[in-house]
Amino acid sequence: MSFWSICGDLSNVVATGLAALSIGLTLADRRKERKHERNRNIVEQKLHWYNEVVLKDIIKSLNEFVDGATRQLEHCKEHSDKNTIESDLKEIYSSINDRYKSVGERISFLRTFSMLLYRECDDKLQGIFDMYSDIINEAIQRKHIFYINIYEIQRNKQAIFAALYKWANDFVESEE
Repeated sequence: MSFWSICGDLSNVVATGLAALSIGLTLADRRKERKHERNRNIVEQKLHWYNEVVLKDIIKSLNEFVDGATRQLEHCKEHSDKNTIESDLKEIYSSINDRYKSVGERISFLRTFSMLLYRECDDKLQGIFDMYSDIINEAIQRKHIFYINIYEIQRNKQAIFAALYKWANDFVESEE
């Protein structure tokens, strides 16, 4: 065998080894890309489902609950007299209670995502309901609605929105 023949065979072996290494690295990169893409798709699906539950259901229901209850109390404040206010307020309480339970059922879906998120939102929703109950109880005792403290109700509603946003934001950041 000649020197050049051995050098040629040796360079072929080195080139084949480098090609195999290159193929191995390319395959490993492709596996990592597919795994990353699969994880990203799962995260996107979870976020899509979260958005469906939160944006299209919970937030809409919560807004309708608070706006409807406040409207009912304002209407009662302006149009009820001392003879009918107690029955009107009991009817309003029944309506508020039904809406509260409905929103509470929707908020219970948050358990799927986070038990802490569910508890935080449920506590704030309970606070909203308690404030409406206090307004109604006071009005029944006084036979008139003097003041509807919307500030605290809106503050609790905003706290729910903030918790929902924070959870989604933290979820996205933890998955990146």
